[in-house]
Amino acid sequence: MVSLKQLKYFAAVAKFGHFGKAAELCSVTQPALSMQVQELEKFLGVQLLERGRSGVMLTESGKEVAQRAARVLADVRDIVDLARRRGDVLSGPLGLGVIPSVAPYILPQLLPSIRDSFPDLDLHIRESQTQTLVTELLDGQPDLLEEDRLLLLEEGHCMRDQALAFCSLRRIENINTFGASSLSTLVQMVANGLGMTLLPELAVPLETRRGDIHLMRFADPEPERVIGLAWRKSSPRKSHFIELGQMVTAAAARSHPKT
Repeated sequence: MVSLKQLKYFAAVAKFGHFGKAAELCSVTQPALSMQVQELEKFLGVQLLERGRSGVMLTESGKEVAQRAARVLADVRDIVDLARRRGDVLSGPLGLGVIPSVAPYILPQLLPSIRDSFPDLDLHIRESQTQTLVTELLDGQPDLLEEDRLLLLEEGHCMRDQALAFCSLRRIENINTFGASSLSTLVQMVANGLGMTLLPELAVPLETRRGDIHLMRFADPEPERVIGLAWRKSSPRKSHFIELGQMVTAAAARSHPKT
């Protein structure tokens, strides 16, 4: 018998093309996830994945099963939502996708209203490009929130990776794994009680002007990061780039003087 767990694990592998990332998303060990996927393949009698050194790829059968698995999992989540619904009042987990050109400007007004009107709503903000949001909407991706969760920029941002490294975090149960694409949106989420985040010191004066959040510094030794200006080694304009770099450094010093 095919289990929901098997479909969930297989869908995660299909999404990321990587057993390690899928296991991290599902909060299980990689061997446990791999075993469940193998059991699914054995029961169905078809190979769903082509395994290689750089990751995995879906077979033709795997692509079709992945599409059907996504629909099944979405239907199950709808059943759960139906059971949790109390009348017509918004409550329980709810994912809201917003594009980056809208999020920083509408969320400051929207989030307080939602919080006041629907105190039992467990809102999850996802900021990304339109096509990504539409794809995720059709896939029915779940909303998983934890108390005191850590809100980070979405995958691909170096600030996210640095924050995880600073906190020595390898497992991500309490991390908003969807994230946002701008620090401004993260700050608005924090200001409205959706979690906590990490900000680079350079961004603090601008991003905290509203005064809706509480700031805490890291204990010594504080983490730091190095930001550089890169150019092609073959470029003949090295002196120009060095001058530009000095201007950037001076501008940063003026905007955020050392205390």
